[in-house]
Amino acid sequence: MEMVLSSSLFLAAVIVCSICTSITFAQMDTSPPLQQPQYHPLTGALQTLSDSGYVAMSLTIELIAKTLISSISNATTATTPSLTIFSPPDSVFEELGQPSLRQLLLQFSPLALSMSALGSQSVGSEIPNLSPSGSLYISCSSPDDSRQVSINGVNVSRWPVFDDGGPVIAYAVDNFFPSNFSPPKPATTNPRSVQISDCKLRSSSLLHEASITLKSRGYSTMASFLDLQLFGFASTSPMKLTVFAPVDEALVQYTGNIMAYQSVLIAHVLPCVVRWSDLKEIGKNSGAAFMDYANGFSMNVSSGNGEVYVNGVRISVPDMYSNDWIVIHGLNEMIPLEDELESRRESNFGGGRYMEVSAPDHNEF
Repeated sequence: MEMVLSSSLFLAAVIVCSICTSITFAQMDTSPPLQQPQYHPLTGALQTLSDSGYVAMSLTIELIAKTLISSISNATTATTPSLTIFSPPDSVFEELGQPSLRQLLLQFSPLALSMSALGSQSVGSEIPNLSPSGSLYISCSSPDDSRQVSINGVNVSRWPVFDDGGPVIAYAVDNFFPSNFSPPKPATTNPRSVQISDCKLRSSSLLHEASITLKSRGYSTMASFLDLQLFGFASTSPMKLTVFAPVDEALVQYTGNIMAYQSVLIAHVLPCVVRWSDLKEIGKNSGAAFMDYANGFSMNVSSGNGEVYVNGVRISVPDMYSNDWIVIHGLNEMIPLEDELESRRESNFGGGRYMEVSAPDHNEF
């Protein structure tokens, strides 16, 4: 009798367990599928650093990721923040041990700095960084093919360890940047002496390579503006252009709006080559302005703490593409058009006056 009772109880227990299991699986089946974690721009950089032998820096960034992202957010309001990583080798970590957080943050800049942008800087130029207690300065630069650049006396690799065309770039450096570095005396350049000669619009041609660079880095809409060759201004002289290219997200409202293309383009193009180093110089003190560019529109340039702003918009990827006749600077937002410009100018430039860099004759347009 006891055996029959025990068997009955065991069978009942199995049935109950089966029912509970069925209910559990039914609940699991009706639950929404788990969302895959979104890809972060840092992911590829960390993997490449690790694969390239910079394991200590890769692991360290993972540990301070939240602090790093917070520091980038505090440095810029851009929806797609940029970052340049300067990674010492593992041997330096082994020799010196784990540095302080303030020291670590000195190895990061909130700009996507190409070697062209770094090499074009004069000795003594400041490079923005994320540390609250240190500064970075160009201590050696070579704009020619040797590409030798040093920051705070530390050599930077001639080629990026990681650069997939996105907002994150990584370089190898010989050591940690010293936080107490005494900046070299910068070259005495008067902003008014920076020559931006022959600033007149010319016909567009040979834009294919520049367009490819824009498309590969997330600036497809601006690339389409160049592909359409909307300039339409003839000249026998070689074309000279500076393009301020917003990311695609900033130009969504103009996608497919052919009528707005030319006004948007004119607000983002200068008819001369002005590299990041030149913009930093002419933007010092009270700033400078490219006046009466088209229909009274002007581009006001301001610089400070290693940053450059055009009509209040921060250049996030300086010298993204450049050659003798064109330079492209990346932006995370659109330069405001005529109806937005006045309020933006007052809030970002304090209503100050600007040096007039150029005032082309409208009869030539």
